[in-house]
Amino acid sequence: MNRYLSLMGLAGLCCLLTSCDFGQEELVDTDGDGINDLKEESLGTDPNNPDTDGDGLTDAEEVRETGTDPLNVDTDGDGYWDSWELDEGSDPLDEDSRIYEGGWPYNPDKDSYDAPNIDDAIYEVGAPMARVTMVDQFGDEVDLYDLAGHGKPILIDISAEWCPPCNYLSMWLSGNDQAGFDDYWPNVDDLVNSGDIFWVTVLSESNEGAATQSLLENWDEAYPHELIPVLADEDHSFADKYLVAAWPTVIMMDENLEIVAMSDGTQEGHWAAMEMANAL
Repeated sequence: MNRYLSLMGLAGLCCLLTSCDFGQEELVDTDGDGINDLKEESLGTDPNNPDTDGDGLTDAEEVRETGTDPLNVDTDGDGYWDSWELDEGSDPLDEDSRIYEGGWPYNPDKDSYDAPNIDDAIYEVGAPMARVTMVDQFGDEVDLYDLAGHGKPILIDISAEWCPPCNYLSMWLSGNDQAGFDDYWPNVDDLVNSGDIFWVTVLSESNEGAATQSLLENWDEAYPHELIPVLADEDHSFADKYLVAAWPTVIMMDENLEIVAMSDGTQEGHWAAMEMANAL
């Protein structure tokens, strides 16, 4: 019996000195994310970084809670980061569930911009565009400031259904240049098609009066472009603030939605935004 107890004591001492230490090593969690280092090694995640892919979700959250890939900021490949989708209520595991059905850009830091509302906005070069939200052709509410911060200029045209030049402008962007716009601005549609410029069409009036959802759908069907949101200025406030002299009015902004070119109300200066965009 004593010999047996001595052997058990020796075994316990061995455990204390070897395997028990190994057990402690298993529990080490260097980055404090809730997953021990050995497990992180098996997952391929970084034991020194609690958020290996840098998407704003910890590795533990992705593995244990959301089911997203801790090595991929966009698990479902729909163009929106996993953390953005969770914040906005779409499914980061379903590519058909997106923040914007149209796939428009998204800026998670848009609230950091000191953007005025439509009433307080000033229409002049150097002023920030008003922060407005308008419904698009898919029925989503689009925040203009989701276009900010992507390193690309933004052009907005304010148009109306009854306006022939407005129709021709969208027709040109969709690939049918009946009005000969390429003779004036041969580079602009190429820049829009390549995604180097963000273009937004804001419809402020239908043939019957106010812009409606059905107008957006019909416009998008007539002049399809997968990169262009078509938005409804339902209360006409956007046109009241930014329409100058004639339809359509085109405004150009920098990547932070600061106005850099606009109509000056003269015939010669009405297309200043287009001229500046064409020179890019």
